[in-house]
Amino acid sequence: MSRNNKDYFWMSYADLMTSLFFVMLVLFVLVVSIMQYKSAALKDNSTKLNQKTIDLEQKLNENELVQKQLEVLNKQLKADAIDLARIRSINETLKALEKGGNFKYNAICKRFELKQQILFPTNSAVIPSNQKKMLRSAGHQLKDLISLFKSEKNIKFLVVIEGRAAKHEKERLNLKYANNVKDLSYSRSLALYNLWKKAGVNLNSMNSEVMISGSGFDGLCRYSGSKEGLNKRFIIQVIPYLIK
Repeated sequence: MSRNNKDYFWMSYADLMTSLFFVMLVLFVLVVSIMQYKSAALKDNSTKLNQKTIDLEQKLNENELVQKQLEVLNKQLKADAIDLARIRSINETLKALEKGGNFKYNAICKRFELKQQILFPTNSAVIPSNQKKMLRSAGHQLKDLISLFKSEKNIKFLVVIEGRAAKHEKERLNLKYANNVKDLSYSRSLALYNLWKKAGVNLNSMNSEVMISGSGFDGLCRYSGSKEGLNKRFIIQVIPYLIK
């Protein structure tokens, strides 16, 4: 081989090696870039997967919390349903008051009332003498009925005696004596309480208590218009309730 041919060979070889080096360099850069891209994508996917895992765990925890709340609510609803059924049963038992002849149930006002109208004289808290016997009988009837539940410790009764007063035809007099009628109506309810107490009707016992009140010109289910005078009376309400 001549010297010129040898020089040509080595020049060609050097060019080839340079080209191969350049190709390898390009491939290296390309591979590194692809690996970095894949690594970044993998890291991003891993981050998203971790976030989804966290979100899923959070939702599972929320679902567990909701499930527990639903269980508590379900138990409460069942307990309330039992209490409601018990109250309805008590109310059905209270309807026996009507059988005694002294009480009647007012469906509009949703309460028991005395069948016989008790009216006080104007500006008076003295119970008419001809009504006292009936009121004593009504008190004993009420006491006997409440006594049926004395063995049930979670059932109590609130007996509300609410005295009332009739308005005057002249509004200015109603305003003038507004405070006095509160005392008058309270005295009327107190008169019944004292009558029952003297007759041995003690409703302040283990399973019942008496609340004496005077509503004056106020109160639900009042008479009005031409019947305003019928408000010179008292209302007896029996309210059963459960103690938990």
